[in-house]
Amino acid sequence: MEVKRQETNSGFTLIEMLLAMGLFSLLLLALLKLLDTSTSLWKSVDARREQTEASGGLGERFAKDLSTLESGSEGDFLADWGLVDSDGDSAPNLTVARVRFVRRASSAELAHLSDSRTVEFTDGEIAELAALEEAGILENLEAWSRMNRGLVEVTWFLCADDIPTPLGELPRFHGKLMRGMRTVDDGGTLSFFDKRAFGPGGRPSREAELAVEPVATGVLWMGIELASQTTITDADFSKDAKPHAWGAGELPSDGAVSWDARGLRRPATDVTVLNRAGGTMALASSENPRLPRRVRVTFELQPERDVIRRTSLRTAMLFSDTELTVADGQRLPEVGAYLLIDEEWMKIQSVHGDRVRVERAQRGTMAVPHKLGVMAQFGWQMTREVPIGVFREDWNL
Repeated sequence: MEVKRQETNSGFTLIEMLLAMGLFSLLLLALLKLLDTSTSLWKSVDARREQTEASGGLGERFAKDLSTLESGSEGDFLADWGLVDSDGDSAPNLTVARVRFVRRASSAELAHLSDSRTVEFTDGEIAELAALEEAGILENLEAWSRMNRGLVEVTWFLCADDIPTPLGELPRFHGKLMRGMRTVDDGGTLSFFDKRAFGPGGRPSREAELAVEPVATGVLWMGIELASQTTITDADFSKDAKPHAWGAGELPSDGAVSWDARGLRRPATDVTVLNRAGGTMALASSENPRLPRRVRVTFELQPERDVIRRTSLRTAMLFSDTELTVADGQRLPEVGAYLLIDEEWMKIQSVHGDRVRVERAQRGTMAVPHKLGVMAQFGWQMTREVPIGVFREDWNL
């Protein structure tokens, strides 16, 4: 009698399949977690690299302009504060810095300017040129010009970009850092030292905008501090010397936040208290321009990609409130940082969850009411300090 062998099917049982799927899920979750951590780290490093490059580029360009300041009788340096319309309501209330000075340009810069600008002379200059030509001293009128000696006007200022606010969104500040350069003889553009150079909203006027170009966007703040001959700086680098972080103040030993090299009272004190001249400007005169010894500039940048990570007000604020509530407190910067809400700067004193205690009316702004849903803007800062080696005693700074 033939006995049939029972065939058995080889494979996994249900329990084995469930265990395998569970282990595979754990491995997949670990892999995704590792990938997310690596991506976050890569984004953080890339953002830090971009910040370093952007801040280094701005600082170097600003320092290069200041490195060739004209210290003679034709020199000038004006740092003041104006107001810009940051929310499109035709009422400028945000305080921003502006710097204007005379420097010597390189031959390449002059060649570029001469190709794009028309040099014109006043009647007095034409008469002087004619006399020189008649005496045989000058063969070509176009060869005589302050432009040929390299004197140019340069300006740096912050204004609001002209990006329209999308329908349904509350306005926020789109900062745009601008730089302009023109020869002092340029008859086709308005002098940056002219009162008409800036319009009511903080943007350059039509007569001056031809010599101005954007340097960076997403700039929320440009701060200026200036040291005079009487300012106590950290110039002593000896071993036992204590570091002294100089800053702006009311005493002659402090620095200033506005400057008028010719003592003409050009900063408008009725616009903001930041334009008040301290004891550092006592010796300035129109015949003997007085330049600062050091210039410290601070830029605060908020790239457009960072806007989506900003939080907003969960409740409205009155002008007397010192505490605000945001939608997500984890999206705020550290204590001591600054927030821009509408057209008011605030300084963070403490953070407890979504409740924030702040110091109002910072950076020359005023305390005003704020509506529910307004964005709390902030950026990352870069600071560059530039010594001005105009005087012999400053050469070792």
